Amino acid sequence: MTNHVPFEIELKLALPPQGVNGFLARMARRRSPPTVAVLHTRYFDTPDFDLSRAGVAVRVRRVGRRWVQTLKTEGERQGGLSQRIEYEMPVTRGVPDWSRFPPEAQAFVPAALRARLVPVFETRFERTAWLLAGRSGAQIEVALDRGEVRAGLRREPICEIESSSSAASRMRCSTWRAPGPPPSPACPTTKARLHAACGWRMIARPRRFARVR
Repeated sequence: MTNHVPFEIELKLALPPQGVNGFLARMARRRSPPTVAVLHTRYFDTPDFDLSRAGVAVRVRRVGRRWVQTLKTEGERQGGLSQRIEYEMPVTRGVPDWSRFPPEAQAFVPAALRARLVPVFETRFERTAWLLAGRSGAQIEVALDRGEVRAGLRREPICEIESSSSAASRMRCSTWRAPGPPPSPACPTTKARLHAACGWRMIARPRRFARVR
């Protein structure tokens, strides 16, 4: 049995396209070389959206040639800052493999619902990411995501900044801060502009859980 609960802490900021060059210039001054990857993510739910109503998100993401599956809970939010439970591990295909999730994660989704999961929307974007040193020795990833959300024939653009850390055991959600102030055009994504939130809005169904990405 797993004793450590895997928490993730992250701050999300919406960035207007005209603010991208200024953000890149600011990050260049940190002298931390970025990595660039193209990410393709599929979000899964039942036809009746049972997971969304329960505050659970399941996704499978392709990074290069690798697939990674993730289960997240709604957790706590303060503006654009969130803290939530996250289970993540590699899989061999672009669909959830429940045998890979630990029992603690499987408990969030009953077996009857797992059999009914289908893709509901997807995101495709380029992520430029920097790994920085935060307080208390924690490593913090700062990423710029640019691409689009796809739901059927509909498309909507993505342009966001994300700062995240999994070192929740050493930091409190209420005191964690991204390294340095955000670029002036950026603002917390409290208006349902996150990747997943945009997807839920595009499929035009009410959601209680609309900010997990």
